[in-house]
Amino acid sequence: MSDLLHAAQYAGTFPSIRSIIAFEYDDRFDDDRDHLAAARAELRRNGSAAELTLLHDLIAQGDPDAFTPLPVEPHTAERLAVLVHSSGSTGSPKGAMFPDRLASVQFGMVGRVAIPVVRLCFAALNHQMGRSQVHSTLARGGTCYFTARADMSTLFEDMQLTRPTEFSLFPRILDMVHRHFLTAVAHRCAAGRDIDEVKAEVMAEMRAGFMGDRIVTIVTSSAPLTKEVEQFTRALYPDVAFVEAYGNTESNASVTVRNRVQRPPVIDYRLLDVPELGYFGTDKPYPRGELVAKTENAVPGYFKNPAASAQLLTDDGFIRTGDIMEEHGPDHLVFIDRRNDVMKLAQGEFVTCGAVGTTFENGSDLILQIYVYGNGARSYLVAIVVPNMVLVDAALGSGASPEAVKALLRSEIKRTGADAGLRSFEIPRDFLVEYEPFSHANGLLSSIEKKMRPNLQRRYGDALEQLYTDLEQRQHDELMALRSGSSGDDVVTKVSKALAVCIGVHDLDLTSPHGFAALGGDSLGAAEFAALLHDVFGVEVPVSAILSPTGSIARWSAQIERSLAIREGDAVAPTFAGIHGRGARTLRADHLALEHFLDPAVVAAAASDNPPQQSRHVLLTGSTGFLGRFLAIEWLERMEKVGGTVTCLVRAADPDAGRRRLTAALAGDPELEARFERLTAHLYVVAGDMAEPHLGLDDATYKRLADSVDRIVHPGALVNHILDYEHLFGPNVAGTADLISLAITGRRKRIDFVSSLAVTAFLDRSQGYDEDSPLLPEIEVGGAYNVGYAASKWAGEILLQKAHEQFGVPVNVFRGDMMLPHTRYVGQINVPDIFIRMLFSLITTGLAPHSFYELAPDGGRARAHYDGLPVDFIAASVADLGEHSHDGYHVYNTINHHDDGLSLDSMVDWIESAGFPMTRVATHTDWVEQFELRLKALPERQRVQSSVLVLDPWRRPFKSSWRNVGSARYIAAVAAAPCGPEIPQLSEAYLHKCIRDLRTHDLLTTG
Repeated sequence: MSDLLHAAQYAGTFPSIRSIIAFEYDDRFDDDRDHLAAARAELRRNGSAAELTLLHDLIAQGDPDAFTPLPVEPHTAERLAVLVHSSGSTGSPKGAMFPDRLASVQFGMVGRVAIPVVRLCFAALNHQMGRSQVHSTLARGGTCYFTARADMSTLFEDMQLTRPTEFSLFPRILDMVHRHFLTAVAHRCAAGRDIDEVKAEVMAEMRAGFMGDRIVTIVTSSAPLTKEVEQFTRALYPDVAFVEAYGNTESNASVTVRNRVQRPPVIDYRLLDVPELGYFGTDKPYPRGELVAKTENAVPGYFKNPAASAQLLTDDGFIRTGDIMEEHGPDHLVFIDRRNDVMKLAQGEFVTCGAVGTTFENGSDLILQIYVYGNGARSYLVAIVVPNMVLVDAALGSGASPEAVKALLRSEIKRTGADAGLRSFEIPRDFLVEYEPFSHANGLLSSIEKKMRPNLQRRYGDALEQLYTDLEQRQHDELMALRSGSSGDDVVTKVSKALAVCIGVHDLDLTSPHGFAALGGDSLGAAEFAALLHDVFGVEVPVSAILSPTGSIARWSAQIERSLAIREGDAVAPTFAGIHGRGARTLRADHLALEHFLDPAVVAAAASDNPPQQSRHVLLTGSTGFLGRFLAIEWLERMEKVGGTVTCLVRAADPDAGRRRLTAALAGDPELEARFERLTAHLYVVAGDMAEPHLGLDDATYKRLADSVDRIVHPGALVNHILDYEHLFGPNVAGTADLISLAITGRRKRIDFVSSLAVTAFLDRSQGYDEDSPLLPEIEVGGAYNVGYAASKWAGEILLQKAHEQFGVPVNVFRGDMMLPHTRYVGQINVPDIFIRMLFSLITTGLAPHSFYELAPDGGRARAHYDGLPVDFIAASVADLGEHSHDGYHVYNTINHHDDGLSLDSMVDWIESAGFPMTRVATHTDWVEQFELRLKALPERQRVQSSVLVLDPWRRPFKSSWRNVGSARYIAAVAAAPCGPEIPQLSEAYLHKCIRDLRTHDLLTTG
């Protein structure tokens, strides 16, 4: 009767409706009388000619003679018998056709049981689950009870009255049970009781009778169940058989039970590639794709819908389920997504809106329902949120303002998203509050409580699009206000507003210690934030300070205030704009005059004594970095022999935190941990930052280091191959100048500088191409990959040359290329570097090009070489060669010089020999296209570890004939050093060790 009004409204729209028959009218119920009156009033209002009649009136008017069945027709197996509703939640409702042979067989599709079957039937009978609840009960001689109300408002009361032995449920019912549990726990804990005690108490009470007291079996189907609800259900009913089944109306069968394919009724199945979403049968570790299945009793199509019927079946008769599955083994399928529920946002991220909504509904007892909405032209989500007003009133008091309700829900969304580990773009940036719950009555839920997404979009789409428009207008207004200077806000508030604009996170806690990355930002976002801060305040905040693990709103604000003050005697670091000119793309060596960086007083008092031949106090930068941590070990062992000290400059809040960071960097291998622990008596840690004036040190610490350090080992840098030179200037250029200042203060010090082989792009090759080739006096920096980083190292070398020429500072420059994982210690890999990303990506996708290099004339692989060295060898050689003291300026091209034919292509072969099958794509262009598509479709944890953000260097094949820069000085020095006499070559066994290291970081699960 609750749908009678809808029928009357349809009659006003569709003149073909001439009569409406009310089946269940009972004059004794007030609600039934009200529904009938409302429907009749609607028919009068809309002028429909349809006649509204009660079923019992029709019976009374009918022929009193007994009903005589029609004669049986021959060959009726294919005669249409039943239409069953399908796909109402994902598209237009359709009628799946069940001929006689399918309608009759349903009573035989159940097994016998030894106990009486009692079942409460609540699903609509136009839905396959509703019919199955009846069929499977009656076929076994059981008893069917039906809910008192079609809207299921009395469902749990009905359960307690009928005490079923079996349940066939869709997950929404178990969500409701779980929510009842959470609500009950929240109410009782409000009095201050212990939460674990309350949970146990509520669960015991619910187990005793909330769904009856004689449950033997619970079967869920129709939609996937969340892990949280599944775990709760198993804990609530530990002795009940709990079964998750998967099937669809069209297959007319349970295709899987407990993720195992059922044979029969399944005849065959396969997974189809879904390229637009990045699902392929060659995915690793498991094939993925849309499930298509052939079953014994599949429907022939949809009633009077030939287009949908044609889309339903493949050419060879398999049902297209629309569900993405992962094949863990033969007949072992695990549900991933609904194909139609996956959305691609503007920046290429894939979001499963339904799954995100379920996370919020299950993770918060304050959120009754949520409709998550996205638009492919936007980079973030918005939502409609229905609050649980009982709990909202309990939290805020009755009659709370809409603003207070929204603020409470916003904090709950933020908390739930963080607890669930959702990605920043999966958390709705804003939302509208809806106080009327979604229901079947208002057309927003299907008859089995599934969200009707098309109806939700029709009802709320315009309002949500307007919300997008309002958000962007607000962001524009905030930007204009910030840039205009008209705001009267203090520095901290302005920084907070600028951060909110850049990362889309509002209501920021101004005292929060969280940094840029923790709030969802990345290196490109940091560059945007730095540019906005410059526009607002007219001072530069280095990207390194924004990305620093110690960065926060308070620290950035303090840095801005220091720069704004510029009082007499303040130490203000040189800036990119001040040295090269704002927006400069041509960099000149004469820009980098030391007088632009060094305090005149320091220059006037520059130390002139020669540093000792044997170092006893080493200052090490970048010690928590990949190379730096092993340089710390190398120099600590040398200092142990002479009773010396290694001081590590670490970005941290204090020295203790810095020591913890260094210890964590060296953790994972017991042998390495023991080696480090033995050496810590010679370790001293100071908290500082290369991007800040005076290295971020207080005056006393700076003076102590100036007077005692005799060698500076400088591998520290902001290593980022995407950022422009401008954003690397602070830590990599000005920071190096600060070390030069320290090197000539108090006593003269040696400097060992770790540069990059990328600097060789800026060599004058007119007289050769080796370690003696001079640096170009002028270079151009564009937007190519790695140019900014290479330029920052070029500038660092220019400064060090000038330090040697003007002040006699002895300098070693080590130009390294790829620093590969440690040869011995377990898990010591540089997780974010380009090599590890590519190794991980090749294994995960199972895709490689026929060759990474330009092909030989015959179309085969060309002989090529990969230039990389294990990090432990590089660290040992830097320390060994550094110990060989001199008073000059020496450059070492620290490379793998062997012409051995061991290349990236060789590594693909070695990946296969490690047990990971690889598919080689014929053309490099096709490989890049397929590879990128699969990487973008990876789960977030894998995607961020992949090569997807650093694909530019891989988009074109490398030149196989590229001539390596000369490294004769390095080769000769290694031959005479303890780390020598040979520079190591890469090998199959070494790559297998690298692959094992991926597993120690939980990056690989198979192979």
